[in-house]
Amino acid sequence: MNYRHESRQALKRARAALANNNDESLKYAALELRMAMESLTYDRAKAYKDEFPPDEYETWQPRKVMAVLLEIDATADKDSTIAYGIEDTPGQPASQMTMLGTETVLNMETLRRHYDALGSFLHVPTLKQTRSGKGHDPGKLRTRCTEIADYIDKVLASPVVTVP
Repeated sequence: MNYRHESRQALKRARAALANNNDESLKYAALELRMAMESLTYDRAKAYKDEFPPDEYETWQPRKVMAVLLEIDATADKDSTIAYGIEDTPGQPASQMTMLGTETVLNMETLRRHYDALGSFLHVPTLKQTRSGKGHDPGKLRTRCTEIADYIDKVLASPVVTVP
């Protein structure tokens, strides 16, 4: 499966739901953004397929998948830049470097901050939330969805991608 493609498609559907300017469409945007985050996480896991424990293939929650990746490689959720240059002196970094680009990745902090929060909007408010007047706030959800969509756009626009 081409998870980056799946993430792009989910992001496209999320943007369409946000463009409706209809509060009822926000839950569809939230669902699509969660799917985009899942796809990006699975795509990242494919880059570590030789080290990824086969019993972990059953895990679908992005935070759990990312936790496994971080056990394998502490930098698995870090952005990276690729550049090259000819060494002036063997063994010494080149004084002139040519940048190929930076890969922006979906990191654990973003997953923690947004994934479950989006999920809470996919359920009917509890009796306690309704009674206390703390039901869903469409304005907050729209802001969160827009922020996440912008970040996913940045990840998908990376000129450098870790190839599995």
